[in-house]
Amino acid sequence: MEGYLLLNWEDVEVASFPTAINLQVIKLYSLKFANEKQLKGVLQLLQKSPNLCELDITGICSDGDIQAASTLLKDRESCIINQDLKMLKTIKIKLFCGSTIEMLFVKMLLSKSPILERVVITESDYIKDGYTVIKFLRELLCFPRASPKAKIVIKGKDYA
Repeated sequence: MEGYLLLNWEDVEVASFPTAINLQVIKLYSLKFANEKQLKGVLQLLQKSPNLCELDITGICSDGDIQAASTLLKDRESCIINQDLKMLKTIKIKLFCGSTIEMLFVKMLLSKSPILERVVITESDYIKDGYTVIKFLRELLCFPRASPKAKIVIKGKDYA
């Protein structure tokens, strides 16, 4: 039996959730990485999901989001979870725009996932040129990984 948890980002207080010990798949829709409340909620949910095997995120990106992230970046510790995600094998991020906060989030996931096998990132329509994709792909490939098996795949918006 598959269970679903539907959350409205504006109303949720993840800190009030009990440990999400049985969650194996988390799918998050309309996540604004630059929204401090949403990002902290996701990090808290990840902290409470020790059996997580797959993380699937569909983001929202706009011109203002990249600038809005600057306040979050002042405290980089707020973008990090404490324990390893020991069961996480697959990460999918759709509508990725390559903002600094998104890059730090992926970097954190790579460093905290010792059995990670695959990271699939689909670029956002916000990205207008191939140069931007190449730039963030190069940066992603340089991030240290806890798993030697972790492969990063970038999909273009035209064939997502």
